[in-house]
Amino acid sequence: MAAAKALREQGAAVSMTRIAEMSGYGIGTVYEYFPNRASLLCELMHQTCEDELAAVVTLVPGLRDAPLHVLVERVIGLLVARADDHRVLTRLVTIEVLPTLGPEGLEDLMPMAAALLAAEIRGRDTQVVDPDMAARFILIAVEAIVDNAAMERPQCLAQPDFTRELVALVMGYMMHPRGGAA
Repeated sequence: MAAAKALREQGAAVSMTRIAEMSGYGIGTVYEYFPNRASLLCELMHQTCEDELAAVVTLVPGLRDAPLHVLVERVIGLLVARADDHRVLTRLVTIEVLPTLGPEGLEDLMPMAAALLAAEIRGRDTQVVDPDMAARFILIAVEAIVDNAAMERPQCLAQPDFTRELVALVMGYMMHPRGGAA
């Protein structure tokens, strides 16, 4: 999508006019489909999330026989690389869209991703007691950490240590022995 390319190339200040120029459409046509910048950003974020989910869904079957840490490394590596590529969009959605629309303004693809992750956890030797709950916790934590890095320290997303630490966090959670009742 031309808007995503415009954001990557020109940053947060890119105008709707410039996006129209890069897309090959007139500004009136762009505004016909996206009445304001927030609606365009929502659509871009939705498409980005769908693309990320599709990439994970494509990646996971090829790793079914791989050790758990390899699966986790590859999936987190993919998500971090994509977040690095879309850090301007993440920042704009967080600053411009969420305060006005709220999180319900974006479609939640979390249930689909959580179901995929829970199925993988069930098929692996982990210490996880409730794979559905664990999958949701892992996804929320990873998303929060990556989004925070995109907002506050985007240079971290390109550092291998960032991904390694995130993998260690997830692996530690999944492999940590669970005790009895608290």
